[in-house]
Amino acid sequence: MNSLESRVKRHLSASKKLHWHIDYLLKYGEIVEVIYNLDKKVECELSMELSKKHEYIKDFGCSDCECESHLYYFKNKKEAIEEVTNAYNSIACPFKIGISDFS
Repeated sequence: MNSLESRVKRHLSASKKLHWHIDYLLKYGEIVEVIYNLDKKVECELSMELSKKHEYIKDFGCSDCECESHLYYFKNKKEAIEEVTNAYNSIACPFKIGISDFS
């Protein structure tokens, strides 16, 4: 959590060394929105909520935990934002939405 801003800025950058799973994925796509919180690390809790309803890519982005995945499939941006928002609400964690927060 200490380096959230720098981590997100790195992911948004076009020029970076390929290291993390997401770096390889972003060679073929782009980040269009960021949903985040500043209070606590909830990535695994969010993943457990999302896995109840959504398809995922096994073993993606979760090499440092026991989750099956941290990458989920959504039909479109609207569904993605709605479902991640619902997951945050399910675990009672306040969050923010905004890519411009990291520009």
